[in-house]
Formats: sequence, C-alpha cells, structure tokens
Amino acid sequence: MSRVLLGYWRSSSSWRVRIALNWKALSYETVP
Repeated sequence: MSRVLLGYWRSSSSWRVRIALNWKALSYETVP
C-alpha cells in the first residue's frame, strides 16, 4: 500500500503527520 501525503509546506498538521510517519518508519510520497 502506498501512502500519499498531500500537504502544504507551511501546514502544521502535515508537518505533524510527516513526523509521525518518519518516527514509525513508514514510507510515503509527498505531493505539494
């Protein structure tokens, strides 16, 4: 299953999701 993170670089919520994904070592693709 591929994860796609839709986010804006100034969004604090997408930043928190990115931190959680990296902490759990889950792969994802970022789409601006």
